[in-house]
Amino acid sequence: SSIDECFIEAVKRIIEAAAIFNINILFEPRAKYPVFTNELYSKIREENTGIIFNPSEYVLGNVNPFLGHLYKYKFKDDIAFVRINDMKKDGTPVLPEKGNAEIKECISSLLARSYNGYFSFRAYSDEFSLDDVIASFKRMIKEM
Repeated sequence: SSIDECFIEAVKRIIEAAAIFNINILFEPRAKYPVFTNELYSKIREENTGIIFNPSEYVLGNVNPFLGHLYKYKFKDDIAFVRINDMKKDGTPVLPEKGNAEIKECISSLLARSYNGYFSFRAYSDEFSLDDVIASFKRMIKEM
């Protein structure tokens, strides 16, 4: 529709303007708000665009984050930012590798593909601290 085309053209103009100033634009697929799709990304993809990958979004969408998504993801080489966010299927936040987000499998796969992006750490629960999240991630990386 024309609204979709207008939206795509507007996003393309923002991406072009950002490129002039060497600014990257990252898009984050969300389970609850599926505005961002592979079809949309394929129409706006440029050198200065990338993907934010949050494995927990796929747990929320009842999709296996590694085999159900990342393994066959068309744009996995565009992933520039990974949220280290794990949770159980019921939505309860847990430390990395204690839930269903398959953090270890996802990170291992990305690193094997020469991932050179960023990791984002945050305590998504009052049950543990940011230091706990980082310590858990470090243990996981050492075990790979």
